[in-house]
Amino acid sequence: MKPLITNAEKKRFLEWFLQTYELQKREGAWLLTYMMSDDKLLGRVRFVDEIDVTERSIIMSTTCLDGVSFQFQKGKLLTTDVEKAFHDLRQHPHQTIQIKLNFKAAKTSPEYAAVREDGLMKKQKLPSNGLYALFAEMILDEAMYQYKKQQLYRQIDEALDQQDKNRFLQLSEQWMKLVSEHEE
Repeated sequence: MKPLITNAEKKRFLEWFLQTYELQKREGAWLLTYMMSDDKLLGRVRFVDEIDVTERSIIMSTTCLDGVSFQFQKGKLLTTDVEKAFHDLRQHPHQTIQIKLNFKAAKTSPEYAAVREDGLMKKQKLPSNGLYALFAEMILDEAMYQYKKQQLYRQIDEALDQQDKNRFLQLSEQWMKLVSEHEE
């Protein structure tokens, strides 16, 4: 099954996030960088707004907000120690990890919206029968397609402005794949 959010999309988001914001705990940035370097682990990362307490989770806040600077939870274990989280991630890279990032523009950031999976997970829980469920699913699919198309268009435009031929070709290929998959 094709992942909802690709590792490449998650890496682009994390690179943007780490360049744009400073975490309250600097070790958190180191942990996010580690996640980017491990594709298996990154594939199990889910960016969410609402933490499901039955799963492993991390909450991190930036310096522009008050709140939990860093929190790792797994079962009954609840800690603010980044090293314990790192140790658990290294020992269990196959387990899903939810990450909630608290930063100033989290609710309105298109970069964060592109990788956040709350809405996508709720979409999967819709009843499979009934006209309303089918209609809602179609609307969500179209909205995600239009958003991804808009993001790729913006990135292609930037690559052209920067005269980055390789990036342009890579993004154009992604564009063609996205459009052809949507037409099927």
